[in-house]
Amino acid sequence: MESPNPAVDNIWEGDLLDRKIEADLLIAYIESVSQQPNFREDASAFTIAVDAGYGEGKTYFLKRLAKQLAINHPVAFVDAWRDDLADEPLIALAATLKKALAPYIENKPAINAKFQTVLEKTGDVAKIVAKGLAKRGLGLLITNAAVNAADAIIEGSSEAIKDAVNDGLKDGSQEIVDAVAVGLERTSPGQMMEMRIADFAAGQRAIDELKASLSTLVKSLDEAGTHPPIVIVIDELDRCKPTYAVKLLEEVKHLFDVAGLVFVFGLHSTQLSHSIGATYGSSFDSNAYLSRFIGRWYSLEMKTQARLVEHGFQLLNIDTTRFFFPSIQTKHGSGQPPPSAILAAYLQLYGVAPRDTLRVLETLQTCLALTGTMGLFMPLLLPLLIAAVKKGESAKPQNLPLDVDRLNYWMKSYYAEKWQEYYFEAAYETALNLIDMSRRDFEKTINTSENDPVISRIAELAFDNRVAQYPLANPRKYRALVEAIGRFR
Repeated sequence: MESPNPAVDNIWEGDLLDRKIEADLLIAYIESVSQQPNFREDASAFTIAVDAGYGEGKTYFLKRLAKQLAINHPVAFVDAWRDDLADEPLIALAATLKKALAPYIENKPAINAKFQTVLEKTGDVAKIVAKGLAKRGLGLLITNAAVNAADAIIEGSSEAIKDAVNDGLKDGSQEIVDAVAVGLERTSPGQMMEMRIADFAAGQRAIDELKASLSTLVKSLDEAGTHPPIVIVIDELDRCKPTYAVKLLEEVKHLFDVAGLVFVFGLHSTQLSHSIGATYGSSFDSNAYLSRFIGRWYSLEMKTQARLVEHGFQLLNIDTTRFFFPSIQTKHGSGQPPPSAILAAYLQLYGVAPRDTLRVLETLQTCLALTGTMGLFMPLLLPLLIAAVKKGESAKPQNLPLDVDRLNYWMKSYYAEKWQEYYFEAAYETALNLIDMSRRDFEKTINTSENDPVISRIAELAFDNRVAQYPLANPRKYRALVEAIGRFR
């Protein structure tokens, strides 16, 4: 059957985590809320954060979300982490807006004219911001009071005084102070305050005019063959310098807060909160502060990685017939679930992000290479490998998170009621105790145990004749096996 929208299918080709479903939901939500009437007097932009941990596919998702949105709306994608080097979020936002509207600016003179007005008004704001920065820079040399006085002198005094101040700027800090002193004698406090008020009013006027020009631009989109909202997707906000992240959020809020604009922020909320808190002090409420700028939060679903794992098996040519998992009774009858489903459950249970899944699979591939044709007892080996991938060779698997609640519903409903306890706790603990025993106690335990599948398989592998040729295939040597793998970089 032919797809109803091949263009969208092409965008999400290779989507092994089924993120397209979430993109459809998010797009429907964005389009809905952007068309709703705003009951606030200060009609505002819509802001939403897509929240996910590192390595969970956030950038993959956002890039394709942007492409799908761009079928019907002006959209631009920006990497905030790359842009924070310039430390000018206002310029980055203006450039991003231009990128979103580029096809219409080039072909629609009316849109181009309105966008040029937006640029002009943005320039007015940038000029005022730059003036403030210059004043703060001057404050490194002289007192704040003198800075304000110098500003008043340059703005409203005679040419002679302006020349004196400018000469002072060239000659050094003492000359600056001398020039300002001359101006202070000739400028009354009333004049200084009037000039400061005028600056403040000019700033407010510039912001209002910028917002008005943005509103006009948004309303003209229907005439250009496209439709509001304009969507700006800003990724990697949590990786930016905290000061830049805050500055960007503040400028979105105060300068681009216009109905018809949608900002989608890609971030890891916990990390961003910690960064802001570390910058502004432990008593600073980062979460409350972020809520001022972000209207909605969307958390990417913790997906099963079974398809991703199966793809990795094929890509790396991994022989899964050598993997041993204890057999388990399912709610749908007997039969072993596929290795990809069981391995995906381990990855979720131990909090392995999709980005690290390939590393786990690569270590498994190396395990197979170093153990000949022998089988591998996975309930013991996998936690050791995951510990090495997540925390380094010295990590203890006992310290890994064991979060059964992270498992997807389908996984819980498919297996018998106590399957998690048996698979992830009992099997691992039994095997771990066995390999840590002395050889005498190990043999005694084997001889006195009856019908325990874990102990029976560990014994079978430990006493296999091929162990002499492949000693690391002995489950009692799995720690040495993981250590050896760690030496392959």
